[in-house]
Amino acid sequence: MEKLTIVTFISNNESPNLNLFSLLNTLNTAVKNIKMIIYTDIDINIDSFQNKSVDITICPGTTKYKRILMSFMNAKTENILYIDNDITPDNDNLLKLISGFNDNTDIAWGYIGVTEINGFIPNLIAIDKLLSHKIIRPLLWKFGIGISVPGQVFLINTSKFRNDLPSYDTVFDDLTIGIITKQFNYSVSCLPLYLGYEKPSSAFSTLVMQRKHWAKGFYQSICNNIHDKILPYILLHGLVYHFLWLPVWIIIVFAGLFSIPLGVIIFIIVCSCLCNRKFLRIGYSFAYAVVFPFIHLIWFFTLIYNILIEIGQTKE
Repeated sequence: MEKLTIVTFISNNESPNLNLFSLLNTLNTAVKNIKMIIYTDIDINIDSFQNKSVDITICPGTTKYKRILMSFMNAKTENILYIDNDITPDNDNLLKLISGFNDNTDIAWGYIGVTEINGFIPNLIAIDKLLSHKIIRPLLWKFGIGISVPGQVFLINTSKFRNDLPSYDTVFDDLTIGIITKQFNYSVSCLPLYLGYEKPSSAFSTLVMQRKHWAKGFYQSICNNIHDKILPYILLHGLVYHFLWLPVWIIIVFAGLFSIPLGVIIFIIVCSCLCNRKFLRIGYSFAYAVVFPFIHLIWFFTLIYNILIEIGQTKE
């Protein structure tokens, strides 16, 4: 069996990412016999790339998770590298990820960064991504309570996940894969390197819609595991990712009530950590600490709305 297939996903309004073809060529030079499968809503022309290692599967109206399930039938390799079409891959670091992936590892990932950090919203997203990818997710997995993977880029052992991923559909593919990883106690490797970069949205409305989308996926995950032992981990995941700001603000406020200078010092320390000690961006950290709690509350109220809708439909 060949070693690796790269799988990516293209939506209606996207064009094929040329950087992924560069990645394919790089890996074929180093690893050999690498295939790529592109799942797309519409037919795309890749003749100009002149690459016979690429297969196209047209599957309009399907979610990313359904396409992941399809990839187990189409990819005849030991491992699959999933990478979103909008990611600019770091070829060298991805090669390190693949080279270090052995029989003792079932799933692996690294960090995802952002490109073109220009403007107010992109800087806030950069801080949020640093917090989730480099702090929250690694710590949760280190303490044995992690259940999410970075859905933009990850590498799996095909044989382990082929028969274990549930057949239902969901918009929260990364959490579903993480749940299975936790349930089956699969071995996890987190490489402390950036594997790719994505361009952050510059629109506040897009940021809000993304959080509403996450809330819908989180609600699906709760419903799909409502009677399972994994449910507390799912709830803990939501609590940590979306309400970590609350105890931080409580500490700052109570410290400020005791001593205003102390509260200010703690706030500055927190903000300096959020900007990764890049002090020219500390102003964006101040803004993040104020703005993003409201973004997380939008996620929470959307979740509650979905729950209430479900309760209302059940009563009918």
